[in-house]
Amino acid sequence: MEAAGSILVVYIVFFGAWPPWMPLTLQSMALNTGVGFVVIGDEPPPPVRPPNVAFETVAYAALQERLAVLISEPGAGQASVRYNWTYKANDIKPFAPALFPRHLAGREWWAWADLDVVFGELLTFLHAAATKPACCKVPLRPNGLPESLSKVGRHTPGRTACTP
Repeated sequence: MEAAGSILVVYIVFFGAWPPWMPLTLQSMALNTGVGFVVIGDEPPPPVRPPNVAFETVAYAALQERLAVLISEPGAGQASVRYNWTYKANDIKPFAPALFPRHLAGREWWAWADLDVVFGELLTFLHAAATKPACCKVPLRPNGLPESLSKVGRHTPGRTACTP
């Protein structure tokens, strides 16, 4: 379950056993009640988790396959994504909204982060980004995917839709 009515969703990609600081990170997420978080990885969710944090449990190979399908050009055959080490999951972060688009529903902004973060009051910083319109707009097509994969880059936070 994620924060209802939140304008921001933060994607986190992490593979392997949960780190010892996970309770602290989850507590900092819980304090950001107006923000939704999505943790993508291969471990089952912890038994105690905040209501604004969703977990997407997926095998590393399955996530690579989903990414290969996403980046394949029509008529050109399927792309291949082969990472041998899970730390390369960092390369997948900018694609998380396109790989798990249901978490974007009703959101205006998305961002990505690492799991070794103690989050401060994110919406305060989001307001600062929103008042400076040069910051990272990533328009989406009606099907929820980015207009162009070339527009999905190192954007954090990123707009989920063009705004007037």
